[in-house]
Amino acid sequence: MGHIFDLIVHNGFILLIPVFVWNFLLASKLPPPYDPVRFDEGIPKPLLVAESVFRTIVFLLPLLFRIDPAAQSGKAGLIVYAAGILLYFASWLALICLPERVWRKRVLLFTAPAVTPLIWLAGIGLTADAYYFNLPFRHWHYLLPCIVFTVIHTAHSFLAFRKTAGGTKQ
Repeated sequence: MGHIFDLIVHNGFILLIPVFVWNFLLASKLPPPYDPVRFDEGIPKPLLVAESVFRTIVFLLPLLFRIDPAAQSGKAGLIVYAAGILLYFASWLALICLPERVWRKRVLLFTAPAVTPLIWLAGIGLTADAYYFNLPFRHWHYLLPCIVFTVIHTAHSFLAFRKTAGGTKQ
């Protein structure tokens, strides 16, 4: 029982759970332009496919590595992760709580939920220390796909912002 508990607690995927719960509980509270159908409307298909592929990579890779919060990089990773989670949650709350006239005209506010994941994802990557299989773990193995995903996700969000800010009523 102790070994299974250790595997669960030290699996990188555990750090994604607060994000999944947050998204599940609050996605329906986001403003109309964030409705998945509207958000994806008019976005080039190759961008949507690339975003889905890299999202899958970024969310599944943590299942393959162990985190070590006691290690030096693990401690730094947890700090980066916590700061990123707070910024990510704050970006959602700003969109939910602020009036439309505020976020509709501010690209940084509109795209913040797409940009801020890079911080908490980097924290997860820094916390990781080993794969569960015989391959040496390097932080860039996770950080590189996280960067690519964030760039693509932010481009998607920016295009949705342009559509929204361009006068299209959502």
